[in-house]
Amino acid sequence: MKALKGVSVFILILSFLGCSKSNFNGIQVKNWKMKMNQNEYKINFTDFYGNTEQQLPLKNQNKITIVIQSKIEKGKAYFYLMDQKENQICKIALSSIESIKKTISIDPKKVYRIKLSGENASGNFSSTWN
Repeated sequence: MKALKGVSVFILILSFLGCSKSNFNGIQVKNWKMKMNQNEYKINFTDFYGNTEQQLPLKNQNKITIVIQSKIEKGKAYFYLMDQKENQICKIALSSIESIKKTISIDPKKVYRIKLSGENASGNFSSTWN
């Protein structure tokens, strides 16, 4: 839980820094803008290098349907669905313009997180789930 608070603080700091290139916990990024609510996670970024994670607010679900929209203009970016033990449930390489819909069986007793990884990536990413 402390790690999630740390990541949330990091995202808040990056949102305020906006245009300057920032380093935090091994992550480098410029122009970071993020929005997250119960069923949506959106990010715009420039020169993103590293990993960021957000916990999914899921309750008593046996499956999750994730819809991903991405436009990666340069570099590489990857979407992961991870469980609480760092097991990778799903990995998707995000490309230039992409729309993906994927339904995944999950254990309703586990906690899941979205992980976004960038390698000098610029563009935007959004995911919704139910």
